[in-house]
Amino acid sequence: GAAKRCKGDIRVAKFRSLVHSWLSVPEKIKNSNEIHIGMIFRRDYLAHPRAGSGRTSRKIMNEDAVVSALGSLSDKNGGWTATFQSISLEQMPFKKQVQIASSQDILIGVHGAALSYALWMQDGSSLIELTSSGYIGRFHFEYFATWAGLHYSRLNMGGGDAINVDVGRLVSAVKDIVNNHLILQRT
Repeated sequence: GAAKRCKGDIRVAKFRSLVHSWLSVPEKIKNSNEIHIGMIFRRDYLAHPRAGSGRTSRKIMNEDAVVSALGSLSDKNGGWTATFQSISLEQMPFKKQVQIASSQDILIGVHGAALSYALWMQDGSSLIELTSSGYIGRFHFEYFATWAGLHYSRLNMGGGDAINVDVGRLVSAVKDIVNNHLILQRT
């Protein structure tokens, strides 16, 4: 993948620390068995009058099923618990956006500018990018994750701008990240 073509960059960690300090965003304290999972959902909004209709593309059509599945995640053996947060950044001040992104152990979202908030996440956290068929060859969020010291996964959901998430596949990917990356870092 694209990550093999780029490496982690200490300048990103320094920039993240500078922004956290400037905004008074505290570093996240990692609890060994509490996993914070956030998913960014795209909403219609008018960012600027020249932006046209304010209609957002690449939306998740089965949002309720995704929220239900991720909201009830836990380890059946009691090794970890998950706290899920549904995130809509459109009307939120920048400081709050950084606070929310930096508090996640796993950040999930559809390919789009909001995934750049992965740069504010702590080293060792994870980014899951959901793509549709038209975005497979775009690697910039994989680069961002690598530069920021994050674990990166991409799940192609096929189709176009109306994305139906394969909930079973997403849950499996989240559990894999928790069991094979996050928990191992904390023991």
